[in-house]
Amino acid sequence: MKEEHTLDQNKAPIYEALQTFRQMRVVPFDVPGHKRGRGNPELTRFLGEQCVSIDVNSMKPLDNLCHPVSVIKEAEELAAQAFGAENAFFMVNGTTSAVQSMVLAACKKGEKIILPRNVHRSVINALVLCGAIPVYVNPEVDPRLGISLGMKSTAAPIVIIGVAIIVSFLAAGGSLTTNAANYGELFSKGLYGIGIAAVGMLSTLGITLATDAYGPVADNAGGIAEMSGLGEEVRNRTDALDSLGNTTAATGKGFAIGSAALTALALLVSYVDVVKVKVDTLDLSITNPAVLVGLFVGAMLTFLFAALTMSGVQRAAQSIVVEVRRQFKEIAGIMEYKADPDYASCVDLCTKGALHEMVVPSLLAIVVPVVTGLILGAEAVVGLLGGVTVTGFVVAVFMSNAGGAWDNAKKYIESGTHGGKGSDCHKAAVIGDTVGDPFKDTSGPSLNILIKLCSTVSIVFSGLITSIHLLG
Repeated sequence: MKEEHTLDQNKAPIYEALQTFRQMRVVPFDVPGHKRGRGNPELTRFLGEQCVSIDVNSMKPLDNLCHPVSVIKEAEELAAQAFGAENAFFMVNGTTSAVQSMVLAACKKGEKIILPRNVHRSVINALVLCGAIPVYVNPEVDPRLGISLGMKSTAAPIVIIGVAIIVSFLAAGGSLTTNAANYGELFSKGLYGIGIAAVGMLSTLGITLATDAYGPVADNAGGIAEMSGLGEEVRNRTDALDSLGNTTAATGKGFAIGSAALTALALLVSYVDVVKVKVDTLDLSITNPAVLVGLFVGAMLTFLFAALTMSGVQRAAQSIVVEVRRQFKEIAGIMEYKADPDYASCVDLCTKGALHEMVVPSLLAIVVPVVTGLILGAEAVVGLLGGVTVTGFVVAVFMSNAGGAWDNAKKYIESGTHGGKGSDCHKAAVIGDTVGDPFKDTSGPSLNILIKLCSTVSIVFSGLITSIHLLG
């Protein structure tokens, strides 16, 4: 009677065979189609130089990939059992072999397959072999979604803010004629008008807070509906409300960053007035190297600050993922609703992570203006404030709108379009939303704080900056 073959998921047949081969005294005479382990020292240390200096098909103890009968066959059976599949097959030669195998398995001679024009050549090779007919399409980007939308959305706010600055400056009695005899007095009047315009934007605080609060309320309602096991109809309605909430939140953030830009202009002039009292001359022309370098530093500061805040979100989120996995592993019955998760630990991790990850970005906004002033002088700080205000405003609008578009794109697909939930489009949209959330909820809104904080710090430390100038 034939013995039943028992599989042991604790075994690693191929690895064990490699370790056996590693101890053998084998001298390679063939020319392998790889780099003999160069560029991958970790793999060389793991497998040994013997295993990376010879082609797989020449390793007799490793079975034959084309017709496995021993360790490779056992490994394929273990993989099939682990994934609940009837069969599993291993491939070599990387992506090319895998792509060709998929096309050859799915397409017959004369059948049509839709392909982008920039498809990999391995697909073309497979089409030649199987005789399928390619139908080419041009890969395009929907201009209404994602990064392109966010970039395009900065145009209107810039024009509106620019018009608001000029109109408020002139309406308050300012003049654009810089050679007027009483230009100093006219400029002060115009600056007062810009300040009043900023206050006017802030006077809409009530409706701005309402639009900002609407989004999280709708989002939480959707989460509660899903966790409570309510019907699909309820979830569809909350998703529609949440999509609108992303739009209203972007509008509210636009008001906040717009008022920050106007306020920063007033603070910038205040800094200049304070410095003029303490120094004999102040050259703020764009041809001044210190001012120009300050502009570049200010522009860089915006992107570095945004990068740090996004990275902070990623690290805090990863800690939550690790904690949730731990609870699933150690607390039995969570998915069967027989045991309650440890919600407090997740909330504690999230709160501590949020506070801890903001330390470096906050210090950056405080230290960089002071260090720039101490090294390059007060003129460089003016350039820095100008650079961080301009780039901060544009990037904040871009991030808020692009992030909201990514979130809404995911909800749009989840409504049943483009394959719905679980489709490849949905998986891509989830990745986009993972980037969009820190875009619209963290980095974008925090930039208005960066703009105002840099201006405030510059004014506070203006005395130190004018007293110590390392390159002066």
